[in-house]
Amino acid sequence: PIAGYATVKDGIISFSGMYLSDDGQRSFSASAKGPASDAEALGRKAAEEILAVLPADLRTGAA
Repeated sequence: PIAGYATVKDGIISFSGMYLSDDGQRSFSASAKGPASDAEALGRKAAEEILAVLPADLRTGAA
């Protein structure tokens, strides 16, 4: 399971993302903040941070 939450205030987006193992025992999270116009790049940055620490046994299908 994955989760994401974002808010925008005064043109600044704050994003938090989380990846959970299927059994819910392990979780990995990241957050990013910047101009709302960079929302996609900020989301990708957060995803890359999570993938960088995600154990191999949870990477099935992750690319």
